[in-house]
Amino acid sequence: FIHKLASMGILFGDLEDPATKERALASIVTAGFTTAKLLKQKGVKRPFVMTSTAGLLEELREVGITDFITTLDESSKDEKQKKEYLAPFDKEAIDALLPAHKD
Repeated sequence: FIHKLASMGILFGDLEDPATKERALASIVTAGFTTAKLLKQKGVKRPFVMTSTAGLLEELREVGITDFITTLDESSKDEKQKKEYLAPFDKEAIDALLPAHKD
């Protein structure tokens, strides 16, 4: 993430230097970071994550939450949504999704 910001012109200094990179990372607070920290503090084990980009999922992994259900198709390089979450939801659609997400 820090490299993406740097590529957009935000100056942090030499990101190859570990101390500079650590200071740069510590200076950024995102909605994803805040959400992940809160879920960790509240003891959430398996959240259902509706997101259009992978940022929140990366933040969840950083805090140790790796068992989540997400609408994002992580195997897609262009961050597409899983097709089963794009259709209108009704009882039948929800019933079809439940077996894949026990607990």
